[in-house]
Amino acid sequence: MIRILAPAKVNFGLWVNKKREDGYHEIFSIMHAIDLYDEIYIEPSHTLEIYTVGPFSKSIETNIVQEAVEEFAKLTDESFDYKITIQKNIPVGAGLGGASSDLASVINYLNTTLKTPLSYDELVEFLMRFSKDAPFFLKGGCVIAYGLGEKIHSISHMQREVTIVYPNVESSTKKVYQAFKSQENDIKLEDILRLLEEKPLEEIIENHLQETAIDIYKEIGEVMRFLQSFGYKPYMSGSGSSVYIFGHIENTLKNAILTRGWYIYECNTI
Repeated sequence: MIRILAPAKVNFGLWVNKKREDGYHEIFSIMHAIDLYDEIYIEPSHTLEIYTVGPFSKSIETNIVQEAVEEFAKLTDESFDYKITIQKNIPVGAGLGGASSDLASVINYLNTTLKTPLSYDELVEFLMRFSKDAPFFLKGGCVIAYGLGEKIHSISHMQREVTIVYPNVESSTKKVYQAFKSQENDIKLEDILRLLEEKPLEEIIENHLQETAIDIYKEIGEVMRFLQSFGYKPYMSGSGSSVYIFGHIENTLKNAILTRGWYIYECNTI
């Protein structure tokens, strides 16, 4: 049996450019992998079987891994007779990339089993059909993702302690982008690199989707205001719903968070 750890990510900023002719927005985001993992177990079977278990497991009909593996089998003309069990520890609809990480981890592993594996660029092209975040998880570490997310510029690792609060509500990336009022931004990679050179990370983080996400999911705003009331500076990851701070939350505050039905994760960048 093969065991794969599929890490979550946090967005240290998300900048959205104007909408393209095809209806998609080009983005820039500083993404960093963190030590919160889904666990994937792969073992030989008589046919393809994919299961999700754990606190954030969902029915397989809604899991992009199932669809992607089936399409990968058609693309490569291979039969992937494996039992794949995904232990879902990363919250769903949280802006932490759990499903995308699972997708990239499984497809990348299956690719290594092929006599003629797909190239990195071919893998990126395939993964983009299912998730715009997935290419990041082929690289991991710390990157600036841009374009639709398929373009990756690796940057130096940033050692940070990050505490994540998940308000127990699933945010739909599609819904947030559809509601987002497009702006005429023309941000370039050089702009993000210059910001990183000139200022500390904590001072440059902004998330263009935050206001829209809070309008749709009031719970995100509740977490933000709660943390601010105790002197913390919170940030939203991706399109929500997770909110994070740098450092740790005081123990006396954790109970208040948990009694609200929210989840807490104390993580480090990897």
